[in-house]
Amino acid sequence: MTSKSLEDVIRAAGNAVTLLRNSQTGPYVYPVVASEYSNWRDEQRAWQETCVLYNQSYHMTDMYVEGPDALQLLSALAINSFAGFEPNKAKQFVRALKEERLIGVPPQPPSRYAAQRLAEEHPNRIMEEVFGAVPLLVPVPRSSLPVDGGIWPAYNIASALVANGIGAAVLPCLQRVKAVPKSAFAASGSRPKPLDHYESIAAAKMVADRQELCLVDDVITKGATLLAAASRLLETYPHANILAFALVRTLGFVDDIDRIIEPTVGTITLRGDESAREP
Repeated sequence: MTSKSLEDVIRAAGNAVTLLRNSQTGPYVYPVVASEYSNWRDEQRAWQETCVLYNQSYHMTDMYVEGPDALQLLSALAINSFAGFEPNKAKQFVRALKEERLIGVPPQPPSRYAAQRLAEEHPNRIMEEVFGAVPLLVPVPRSSLPVDGGIWPAYNIASALVANGIGAAVLPCLQRVKAVPKSAFAASGSRPKPLDHYESIAAAKMVADRQELCLVDDVITKGATLLAAASRLLETYPHANILAFALVRTLGFVDDIDRIIEPTVGTITLRGDESAREP
């Protein structure tokens, strides 16, 4: 008897819901929890047909968000409303960033919300330094290979920026040809290096030579992806002035964050085989 993958089992059942509903293994017994509950079928039926009271005492961890803008941050990033949320109350937080699920009031995709906020800041010194020359915006590929119908956060951000008068047009001339591990989930010593990204990205010349190009990405950690993307882009457009823009930058381990919106300009350099970002 040959072993089957999870994909094989789901495909044989028709879909994941049918597989779970007809599972012969019985309800999952959660560690340290007494056998006083049935399973998720009754739970789903309860909230759909009547109501449900969850006991999440054993598997939900606590997260503390402090600061004067904590509520504003959660409200902006969540798809559910925080109206009436007060101290000593529990609240479900449903976030949506890379999935492009609706956030804010009125609900809208995160890329559109962010572009509108940036348009409010534009022009200022930093925004003018990056977008003043009205560059073509080049979205940075995801770490995974592209799939039909898949979400491309950098492309969505670039498109939303152009729709708000920031940048000339979107130029999707970079493509990932080999998947690399995602930096956000990798240990610091095992993150892909700039050369790994460089060898996994291909560039196509879609327009004539341009003077101003701006790479667009959703998150910058150390800048390895942007450095590799800029190198590929420069090979294709050798006379272009290439800048890069990331919607979010990581800060590492810091005691506190004073501001949620704090645009800054810095540099990414290659040091040995690693990238270094300042600031």
